Amino acid sequence: MSVGGSPLSGFSFPRTPVDDGSDGEGFTVLPDEEVTDFTNSAYARKWKKLMSLHKDLSDLGASDFSPDLPRITVIGGQSAGKSSLVEAVSGIDVPRDSGTCTRCPMECRLFSAAKSWSCMISLRFDHDARGHRVDPATEAYSPILTDKADATILSPHRARDFFKNKTAEEIRFEDPARLKFSKNAILVSLKDPGYTDMAFVDLPGLIQNEDKELIDTVQELVVERIQGRNTIILVAVPMSDDIETVMALRLAREADPNGERTIVAVTKADMMTTGASGLRQRWCNIVSGKDRKHRLRHGYYCVVLPHDEARAAGESRADTQRRARAFFDTEVPWRGVKDRKRFGVDNLVEYVSGLLVRLIEEALPQLRGDINALLRECGDGLRALPPQPQFECDADVSTYIVMRIAEFCTVFKSAVGGDPASPHRDLVHANREHYAKLARDIRETRPDFRPWLDKEQYRDPRTELGAGKESVPMDVRDVKEVIKEVTTWELPGHIPFEATKVLVHRVTQRWTEPSVECFEHVAVNTRRVVDKLVDTYFGQFTNLKEHIRHDTLIHDKFKAVSAAAEESVKIVVKLDTGEPLFTQNSTDLEAETTKWNNQYCTYNNDCYNRALNRSTVIVASETAADNRDAIKLMAGVRAYCEVASKRIIDTVPLTIEHRLVQQLAQGLLGALVSELEREKPEEKRAMLDEDEEVAESRRGFRARKDRLLKIQDRLDRWEADA
Repeated sequence: MSVGGSPLSGFSFPRTPVDDGSDGEGFTVLPDEEVTDFTNSAYARKWKKLMSLHKDLSDLGASDFSPDLPRITVIGGQSAGKSSLVEAVSGIDVPRDSGTCTRCPMECRLFSAAKSWSCMISLRFDHDARGHRVDPATEAYSPILTDKADATILSPHRARDFFKNKTAEEIRFEDPARLKFSKNAILVSLKDPGYTDMAFVDLPGLIQNEDKELIDTVQELVVERIQGRNTIILVAVPMSDDIETVMALRLAREADPNGERTIVAVTKADMMTTGASGLRQRWCNIVSGKDRKHRLRHGYYCVVLPHDEARAAGESRADTQRRARAFFDTEVPWRGVKDRKRFGVDNLVEYVSGLLVRLIEEALPQLRGDINALLRECGDGLRALPPQPQFECDADVSTYIVMRIAEFCTVFKSAVGGDPASPHRDLVHANREHYAKLARDIRETRPDFRPWLDKEQYRDPRTELGAGKESVPMDVRDVKEVIKEVTTWELPGHIPFEATKVLVHRVTQRWTEPSVECFEHVAVNTRRVVDKLVDTYFGQFTNLKEHIRHDTLIHDKFKAVSAAAEESVKIVVKLDTGEPLFTQNSTDLEAETTKWNNQYCTYNNDCYNRALNRSTVIVASETAADNRDAIKLMAGVRAYCEVASKRIIDTVPLTIEHRLVQQLAQGLLGALVSELEREKPEEKRAMLDEDEEVAESRRGFRARKDRLLKIQDRLDRWEADA
């Protein structure tokens, strides 16, 4: 097939409309670097090589990695003559059906390096049924473009060869599972010595009289495929339409607001009646560049295409071209346009193909840079994954697992010991925070003694005396009441020791809850670190990780150690919360007793100044001798609680550390190795099946790297041949 004679003889880019320096028709010749002389045989060869390179890069999915890979995208409304334009350019018959003709992208590649005409149809699947990106797979389909290819693309639920032997009627059967549109593409590879080497993507026509979901689906596909600074947007617009209301042009303007990469093919010029002279003249002004409002960087082309009557009459492509030339040379207003390269499919093809070639060559350095950067990312990703071990025998499997267990236990033991070199010092840091909270909680239980007869008459001394915020205030009368309740046959002046026990137990009975809570927090934190290390050292192997964490090993070991440690903590707490009250730390006890006795007496003596209403204070009653016994008891209880609290905030953390954390670290290696020895060799091998997520990441990186290396290799061969 030929579209206007030899595609490489004497060609230069047409003049393009600009805003300054225009001649009478509103055009200015492009700068010298934008003029290409195709009489140069060296450039002709380079042209062919670049188009071959573009085909290979597209097949390899290079656009997935470099969004600015040049391409020509053909868009238009449902009845804009887009299919006829594709037929005129490619020489193939596009299958027609009622409604939207094209329901998936069709990529056409035209090559002139051939002795005769040939065609090969392939299908490229780079999206799943839900429209999500997948690695591209291209499959040869047939030497003829039929609606069978379209049906195959739209039916991912069926075998690829399902429609190959179906008739046209059988293909149209009602199938609820068939997609209305697909992002997967039909690839049409055409060879003919008369072709101009080029490639373009024909998208489904924009529709209006359908379900909103279908309208939006097609529009989203068009919008997606016309993005990118190197995408040439070829818009098919029928001359019968108002340029202001064409949806395809509106989408093109949104993607290309300055009109730098949009070209308009004005169709159906020969179908305008003589009565539409005003509309034809307006389009003539637009095409010739006189209409400044609608100027585009690359301009407009008017084409005459085969219509239904001409097809029915068997009009050949050469006949269509002769009819087009005759129409534009004789009809008003077209015959008066000086720039004759603005008419005909052959001129349109030569221009856009030359533009595509130039963009391809200019984009290659960026593409290579993108590919090199992505290859480095793939290498980094693969190196970040755990190494994949290889085993020659069962002994290697056992040795490998034991080594992983030993490394895991060593790191955990280092974390427990607070080794400065350990990357898991957060275990000790978090546990110490829990122990510090325990100390604060115990301090909040300090007794709140008020050394006056009636606490309601005096300012609150809680903060000054360091009493617990949640402690119940007790004044002299309250303490005397306790003494009275426990007094039996004591001699006058003797305070029963039972009173001390009652008041102390009111404080210490509140120590159990924060102590157990502290243990539970440390247990959770320790298990968190253990689980984190299990993920680190065994996460590559799901079966081994689950076996160690849950089945019998760490789960049982942790459960047993934790239960014993919790019991130990409760025993330690009971020593300070039960009987007897005891301490051999007489020095601190005496010092604390003296301190608090003096403190309480001072506050008692200062009752007048601390009263809320001084007129109600009877100083003699407050400072009476019989009140001193109660104040002395207050001091003794507070002193013992201070000594005992300092003891418990040390013994509980030490018990947790020794009986839970360190006990777990010391016995873990032996327990894990002992349990492993019970497993059969085949069970051990099964444990080392790589985690599916890790395996999938590895496969993904390798597949991506393989695609990138193929693209890199193709670029290397291009540079070597250039």
